[in-house]
Amino acid sequence: MADSTATLNEISGALDNFAESVRNSESGVGTMMETRGWNFPGMNFEDLADYIRTPKSQIKNILDNLAEFNDVDFDRLQQFPARIQYLQANILQYLPGGNAGGAFVAIDGVIKSLMLLLDKYTSKPLELKAVEDRTILPAEQIQKLRKIEKAIIRLESLKGDLDSKIAKINSAHDTAEALPADIQALDEARTKYEEAVKNLSVSLESTSKTSSKIEDLYTSLSARQSEADTVLLKANSAYSASTTIGLGAAFADRAKSLTISTILLGAVLLVALTCAGWITYTRVEFVHKLMLKPNISYGLLWINVTFTALSVSAPVWAAWLITKQIGQRFRMAEDYGYKASVAKAYEGYRKEASQIDEELAKRLFSIALDKLSEGPIRLIEKENPGSPVHDMNDGMKGIIPSKIEIPTP
Repeated sequence: MADSTATLNEISGALDNFAESVRNSESGVGTMMETRGWNFPGMNFEDLADYIRTPKSQIKNILDNLAEFNDVDFDRLQQFPARIQYLQANILQYLPGGNAGGAFVAIDGVIKSLMLLLDKYTSKPLELKAVEDRTILPAEQIQKLRKIEKAIIRLESLKGDLDSKIAKINSAHDTAEALPADIQALDEARTKYEEAVKNLSVSLESTSKTSSKIEDLYTSLSARQSEADTVLLKANSAYSASTTIGLGAAFADRAKSLTISTILLGAVLLVALTCAGWITYTRVEFVHKLMLKPNISYGLLWINVTFTALSVSAPVWAAWLITKQIGQRFRMAEDYGYKASVAKAYEGYRKEASQIDEELAKRLFSIALDKLSEGPIRLIEKENPGSPVHDMNDGMKGIIPSKIEIPTP
């Protein structure tokens, strides 16, 4: 005989999975016969799922009664998990379509063959009605069996009272036999009780002291809790303040670095202007000397004038670029300095505003956030001329009209 418990549990799980897949494959309460035609099964997918689970009651009966399969039937039983999985993998897909009839035949064949195999090992109660229907016994024996059945039913109804009375009799008998021992046990119990009372008194006293200590500890913990809440509140406030101060310091550092770069550019501008002045002085003096010479060639004179202009244009161009950079960096430094002031002042204003009104605190936060979120790119000029000449031309556009109208006589 083979142990079939694992195989039966595997079959039960496979039936549940297959039934759930069938239930989820299509919704609706109408039967397949109503929705597809008379030659289809007269059940819906909910009914089919319940039908697939039918062998589970036989499996439970076999497991409860510890029935054992012979080797041949056990070999057949082991084939059913694979069959059920095959139905789920290959046959289930045809149920929602026009081949539902053929799919149902395949499913019905596996379920019925499984039920026939399990039926051999399912325990069935002995019923007198079944014996009568099969005419296994003569009528005289059946009448005797009916009388025995009635007597058994009557005994079953009286069984509870009889059991109770027998239990009382046995209890009284045991009590009578154990009476001397019970008296001795009572004396011992009385002694133990007195000792227990003494121990209880000591325990109560100790418990009272412990309770007092616990109350003191609770009071101390409550005070510590209050202190901890205060410290936590201060820590949160300090953290918020440090975050705001750190943000202000970052803006201040940026403003400081821009200021330093502006100073350096100013020094470079001074050098460029000095160079431009020196070059202008030397070249103008040279051109002036050429002009004083008799019979000077105008071609040579214009070449020197052009060379003088080109020599002066380089430092002038550099000075113009540096001036533009100084202007932009100065504006950005002022912007970062203002943001640093806003960030540093926000914490103090926030405390005052939160004490006055929550809406005021929200407005203050919104204003500070708007100011701090403004990007420095807005301070950079959108139009960037490539040279001082372009810059001068752009400036002249606003002064000289684009079209000059000549009045007609």
